[in-house]
Amino acid sequence: MRCTLPFLAILLGLLVPVEVLGVSRFSERNHTGLLFLYGFDDGQLSASAPAQARDFSGRYLMGNLTTSTTGAVTWSATRQGMTVPSVAGAARATSQLTSVGVLTRLSSEFTLEFFLSNPNNPMSQNLLISGFGDWPPGAPYAECDAMNTVSEGGWRLSSRLGSVLEFEAIMVDSGVPTCLSSTIAIPTNTLRHLVIRARTGELSVVSHGSFTGVAGSPTFSPSLWARHSAPLTIANPHVTTGWTGTLYMVAMYDRYLSDTEIAANRIFGPPNSFSYGNVTTLGIAEDARTTLV
Repeated sequence: MRCTLPFLAILLGLLVPVEVLGVSRFSERNHTGLLFLYGFDDGQLSASAPAQARDFSGRYLMGNLTTSTTGAVTWSATRQGMTVPSVAGAARATSQLTSVGVLTRLSSEFTLEFFLSNPNNPMSQNLLISGFGDWPPGAPYAECDAMNTVSEGGWRLSSRLGSVLEFEAIMVDSGVPTCLSSTIAIPTNTLRHLVIRARTGELSVVSHGSFTGVAGSPTFSPSLWARHSAPLTIANPHVTTGWTGTLYMVAMYDRYLSDTEIAANRIFGPPNSFSYGNVTTLGIAEDARTTLV
């Protein structure tokens, strides 16, 4: 079949995917079982950080996030995201409600989902990124202790060393409450999609499509997390330093997302972003006659 340029132009116009046209497909992501979703796009139209980051899910189980008003966070002018540019300042962002409202809707499964960019900071060790807990600014950040029912009862994502992150959660292993953890290596200063999910006998991490699991047969019980109801806390600074990356999205589901659902959510991207789909273009001279076979 021979095709002249005008027809080819029409054909190519029909084949251009939506991400090329600058259309966000965030609304197409899976929302079934969604407990909360913070997109951190609230500051795009403001010169300063707003008082709150809203919950996209509309369920208000954790409330909105109250953000710092002391310059400890900034908002991207070109893309949504809450950036922590300095180590000083008050709490970065903390949920208005505690985890009680979320835990009553959990059974034996959960999924946590993040879009984030981790800074190239070789000295960033044991720094909180996000988690259920009371970590006041300037307080020491102790290792997870499953037997401490006063302050331990949830999960946390932290920066261990440079490009290595760590996820910790209190779960049951061989009948004993245990701090289970998984380390995650991600490229620095790159937007990454990170998913942590659990069901009976499994705790797994999916980082931008790569899968890792935790050894053993962990069992999730919301009763372990309920013993210490806590707010959702974002990047609170510790004794002398703090995580200085950017969070684009934090979400939680009451179920174990499938591989297909995770892949689709990654392609659709965080709020107000373009999709990640690959685009193939044809290089054709303006006055050339091209044959499509």
